[in-house]
Amino acid sequence: MNLSPRHLHIFVTLADSLSFHKAADQLHMTQPTLSKLVRTIEESVGVRLFERSTRHVGLTRDGQALLEVARKVVSGYQTGLNNFEQMVRLRNQRMAIAALPTLAATLLPRLIRTLGKTNPQAQVQVFDLIANEAMELLYDRKVDIVLAARENTVDGLRFTKLFVEPFVLMHRPDVAVPLKRWDIEGLAALPIISMPEGTSTRAGVDQYFSERGATFTPAFALRDLNTISQFVRAGCGMALLPLSAARPFIKEDLRILTLKGAPNRQIGIFTLKGQSHSKLTLQVMRDLVEMSAQMTMPIESENQSRL
Repeated sequence: MNLSPRHLHIFVTLADSLSFHKAADQLHMTQPTLSKLVRTIEESVGVRLFERSTRHVGLTRDGQALLEVARKVVSGYQTGLNNFEQMVRLRNQRMAIAALPTLAATLLPRLIRTLGKTNPQAQVQVFDLIANEAMELLYDRKVDIVLAARENTVDGLRFTKLFVEPFVLMHRPDVAVPLKRWDIEGLAALPIISMPEGTSTRAGVDQYFSERGATFTPAFALRDLNTISQFVRAGCGMALLPLSAARPFIKEDLRILTLKGAPNRQIGIFTLKGQSHSKLTLQVMRDLVEMSAQMTMPIESENQSRL
């Protein structure tokens, strides 16, 4: 017995109407075609399912028995298809992003605001995490993309560059910085506030110092950017941060110092190689690329000093 869901749907439609004319109309086919399909169904099950004459169509006893089973199969099949279609629709309107806290604070608000205008049905879940935690979510397929710094080439991941940003010093305007260019010895003599080990910001600075035979030892290693900015305002030191991390906290009482020769880091989108993306995810990636193309690094402002 080899009956497809289509065969069962045809059988149930004819069994409900008991009219080849009505059933053919409902199924959008001719009566001869329907008659041929019914014979195929009966040959497949090995019994007659309908008693038919020129004026009458009725179910046989075997037809009655099959009808109960066929209704359940057709109903379950249609319900399954409907559920699948709904899942696909929802999938195309939902996505999850993991981003470094600095990028979550600077890039994502504008992205979410733009999506609210262009795609009001879009639902975006955001995780602001350090790089290692963000990458774990990507490998576990719990997020669609990760916004992070490119530190090393990682197998299995695709990287789309958004922009390149320098490391800068964030300081109080009344604090003189005795440096004109990026200098390891000069930085080591300053009360530097950085982020803790395990963050991409710290990893970038540690690597730069290590490649030159030095060890980076900050006065304070703080994870929360708001805490870092308050330490700087209180005169506890100067923060060594990527520009995107320092920029949101620049007000009248703080300045950014861009040193000549300062190292840069690449910021971009990480995705899993070979992974297909929903329409929403592709739209978000395009929007991020367009937003980044409009950015200039470093950003000139009245609160930024350059040497």
